[in-house]
Amino acid sequence: MLGTFLAFRGNGSELSLWFLGLGWVLELTLIGLAWLGSQRLQAWSKLTTSPRVLHALALVVFPLLLAHRLLGRTREFKVLLAASSCFWLVAFLVLVFVSYQKRSVHHG
Repeated sequence: MLGTFLAFRGNGSELSLWFLGLGWVLELTLIGLAWLGSQRLQAWSKLTTSPRVLHALALVVFPLLLAHRLLGRTREFKVLLAASSCFWLVAFLVLVFVSYQKRSVHHG
């Protein structure tokens, strides 16, 4: 989300693109680890289809918004950035909620 904030504030500055790109790579890495069966990422496997689709959309939109930024289309870049950020945030909040529910069931 830091990359998103910097991108909106600085019209897609190079620093914001680095943060966004690193976040994208980190997300893909975490999905890969969950797919390979990492015990620490079990909450991902508990998600329903809707948050997974939103998360996938957020990741798919990233190369498109990057292309628009590199082509100098700031308005399209910001619209795609807002959409991608909203998709990611909803999926993340659902993941946190699922993780919290799992912990409260085990502890209480």
